[in-house]
Amino acid sequence: MDINVDIEHMPVVNDPRAWSPTRKNVALTIVSAASMIAGLACNIQNPSIADMEAELPATSSEISLSLSFFILIQGSAPLIWSAISEIKGRKSIYLASIAIFIAGSVVVAISKSIGLVIGFRCLQAAGSSAAIAIGAATLADIFDPEERGTKMGIYYTAPLLGPALGPIFGGVLTTGFNWRAPFWFLAIVAGLTFLSFLLFFEDTFRRERSRTYQSVLKRRMRDQASEQSSIKDTITDIEAARSDPQALKQNIDTEKQDCTSHLPAVPGSDPLAIQPTLPVAQLSLNAVNPLACFVQME
Repeated sequence: MDINVDIEHMPVVNDPRAWSPTRKNVALTIVSAASMIAGLACNIQNPSIADMEAELPATSSEISLSLSFFILIQGSAPLIWSAISEIKGRKSIYLASIAIFIAGSVVVAISKSIGLVIGFRCLQAAGSSAAIAIGAATLADIFDPEERGTKMGIYYTAPLLGPALGPIFGGVLTTGFNWRAPFWFLAIVAGLTFLSFLLFFEDTFRRERSRTYQSVLKRRMRDQASEQSSIKDTITDIEAARSDPQALKQNIDTEKQDCTSHLPAVPGSDPLAIQPTLPVAQLSLNAVNPLACFVQME
C-alpha cells in the first residue's frame, strides 16, 4: 500500500504560514541570530591564540587541534540535529543545542588546561551546529515557496556575518580583558538567544508536513495492512477447514499463535475479529538515521 501525499500543502493546525508578517519576521530574526553564533564561535578564538598558549600552557599544535575538532564536529553534527528535528520539532532542538553551547562556552572560559578547552570546544561545536542544520527548515515551515527566496537571503546573511565579525569581537575582548572574555561573550549571547527562543518562538514544526514522518507512517501502515491480510487468510483457511473438525482445531491453535499474539486481548471478543488501529509514527533509531540523506529510505 502506497499513499501519495502533498506534504507541502497539507492542512495543519495553527499553520505557521498563516501567521502575521510580524510574527513570521520575529521568528526569522531569532533563527538568524542563532545561526550567527556558529560563525562567531568558530573564529572568535583566533585573536587570543597567543594568550592561550602562554597561560594554559599549550602548544600551537594543541590549539590547532582544538580548532580542527571544532570544525569537524560542527560540520557533522547537523546530520543528527536535522534528523531528530523532523520527529521532535524545531523548538526543542534549538533549546537543547543552545543549552549545550552555553555549557561548553562557560567551561572553556574557566578552563585551566588545554585538554578541557579541546573537549568543551567540541561540545560548543555540537551545540552551535543545530541552528545551521534546521534554520532553513524552520523558514520552510513558515514561508510559502514564492517568498522563501527573499527570506532565505536574509537568513543566510547571519551565518556569513559570523566568521567576519568573530575575529573583530575576539580581538577587542582579548585586548580589553583576556582570552577568556570571548567565551564569556559567547555564553552571554547564547543565553539571550536561548531566552528569545523560550519566550518568543513558537514551534513551527508540523509533523504532517514532514517527509520523514510520512515515510515512517507509510511503512507502519503497510505493515498493518500485511497483518490484516494475514488475518483474513487465516479466517479463509478456517472456513475451508470446517468440514474437517480436527484440521479446524489445529488451524485455530496455530493461527491464533502466529497472527494474534501481538494484538491486545479484549475480554469476550474473538481475537481473529480484532481490527488493528491506525498506526502512529514514533521516534525510532531508523527514523532518525543520520545517514538517511545518503541512503534511500522508504
